[in-house]
Amino acid sequence: MGVKIGTVTGRKIAINRDGDVPGRILQAVTTSIRDVQNVQTCQNGDEYNPANGTTLIIVSAGEAYKIAVAGDDGIAPVMEPGGHRVYATDPTGANVMAEAQLHPDGKIELLNAKVTMTMLPDGKVTVENGAGSFTMNSDGSFIFAGISSHFDHPVTMASTLAVTTSVTAPLIAGTADVTFAGKSAKDHTHTTTTTGNPTGVPL
Repeated sequence: MGVKIGTVTGRKIAINRDGDVPGRILQAVTTSIRDVQNVQTCQNGDEYNPANGTTLIIVSAGEAYKIAVAGDDGIAPVMEPGGHRVYATDPTGANVMAEAQLHPDGKIELLNAKVTMTMLPDGKVTVENGAGSFTMNSDGSFIFAGISSHFDHPVTMASTLAVTTSVTAPLIAGTADVTFAGKSAKDHTHTTTTTGNPTGVPL
């Protein structure tokens, strides 16, 4: 089984000579003999389409079947030991455009140029986009920052919401009704309204 180093120069979706299932075939120039060869990417739940200029390690798996088993795109590594990072680049291969980072402490981060989503091992989740953020703490409480809406009330918020609603009334037997300011309490649905731009939003 021979091993070669090659550089990606093109790609297509095709069926290789030894198979019957379409796959991604890369055109690669080997550095040793400057030969242009067709190389299939190795996919196992992870589709890999490297940009032109990516360096590949190519293994011969048959007389006419070659497969890329690893690649180096020149992107600087950032993960700590035990971590795993999956990312997509722009077509030039020079810039990371979206990524998922799985950290060894259990933290998960999803990132692109505008949005970051962070999930911590204790259950805390934060989503932010530079204009605002939303956090759900591990105890179920929420924190909003930025301009958002709560139900159908536009509110500018930068506070922790702790919502408690309680109604205490005497027990009235039978089919009796209770009237508050001339309004029947029978089959009544309680609605609370907020107005203005509070920093704390009581409901």
